Order: sequence, then structure tokens, then C-alpha cells
Amino acid sequence: MNRPSKVIVIAEDDRTHSFVWNFLKKLKYGRHHYTPRRVPGGSGEQFVRKAFANEVRAVRSRSASTVLIVVVDADNQTAEYRFRQLTDSLRDRGIPARSETEPIAILIPKRNIETWIRFLTGEPADEAQDYKPRSGSAGDHRMQNSVRIAADKFYELTRPNAPLPPGITPTLEWAVSEARRIPSAAGG
Repeated sequence: MNRPSKVIVIAEDDRTHSFVWNFLKKLKYGRHHYTPRRVPGGSGEQFVRKAFANEVRAVRSRSASTVLIVVVDADNQTAEYRFRQLTDSLRDRGIPARSETEPIAILIPKRNIETWIRFLTGEPADEAQDYKPRSGSAGDHRMQNSVRIAADKFYELTRPNAPLPPGITPTLEWAVSEARRIPSAAGG
């Protein structure tokens, strides 16, 4: 793949966008590369699913090399169910499925990104628990401060031959392999 000129990120909330942006900075992407697709209102999961098919079509039609990162929470579902919803959204629109070599990464935290942030910052994390703090709470402020640290650790895990830590959550382990689809902006 040529050096990407653009990275499109579809995610359900600002904290997730912040996590992905901090990860992309480690891959040497700048603001001029980054194109966030934010939920205008309503269901974040539904927005991501609908935007996914549109963005896959758009990415494939661009002459410039483009990366697509999609982050959708599993919530009370399984990651496999959410993944199937995304692939079904392509099929339903007559769009071919993602190939093994396409720079399209699908990240599905169970329950939400806060589970990964907890694990990546060294706190116990259980995918059955909901760690999303209430907006404006002290936990919300701590979580926001942990995003950069978690994204840096995620970057380290995505490096070739990086060992996975004991107790890594299943969806985070899957995300590590998905994130390896994303080339560095510096090339190589």
C-alpha cells in the first residue's frame, strides 16, 4: 500500500475518537490526515453501521490511498454479532466484503472503549462490566486523562511480535490484530 493520505474514523463517541487519534499520532499521522465521522445524534451504533457501508464504498473509489477505522461498541451483544452486522450492511448494499489486505480496521470493544482504557492503564477489566462513567463525574475526568496512556499502550501492542499481556480481554486481542492493518504514515 502507498502511504495513506487520509484516515477516516467512524466512532460512536468523542472518547473513542480521542483514543483512535492518539493511536494514529503514534503512527505519525497528522491532523491533515485525520477525518473523523461523528454521530450527529441518535444511536451511535446505528450511525456507525450505516456510515460503514458508505465509507467503504467511498474509500474504494478514491484514487489516493485511504485508511478506514471503524469503532463500534459491542454493548450487550458479542463482538462477533456487531462484526456480522457490519458485514451484512455491506452485503445489503451490494458492496463486496472487506478483503484481507484492505486497510480497513474494525475495532469492537465489549462493552465500550472504557473497558479497553481500564485494561490498558493497568486496572482490572471485565468485559461483562460497564465502566462508562457518568458525564461530569470524577470518574469521567480520570477516564479522559487515561485515554492517551491507553492509546500509547495499544500502539505498543500492535507492533510486530509484541507480546500480549496476560489477561488481555478477547475484544482487545482481536483489536490488536485489526490495528495491524493500519500502515504508518511514515511508510514501512
